[in-house]
Amino acid sequence: MLKSRSIEFHSTVKSLQKQSKELIFKINS
Repeated sequence: MLKSRSIEFHSTVKSLQKQSKELIFKINS
C-alpha cells in the first residue's frame, strides 16, 4: 500500500516538473 502510494506520488511530481518545464519554455520563448 505504502509503496504504491509513493510511486503514485513520484509520478505526480514528475508530471508537475514536466509541466513547469514546458511553462518556463513558453515564457522564455
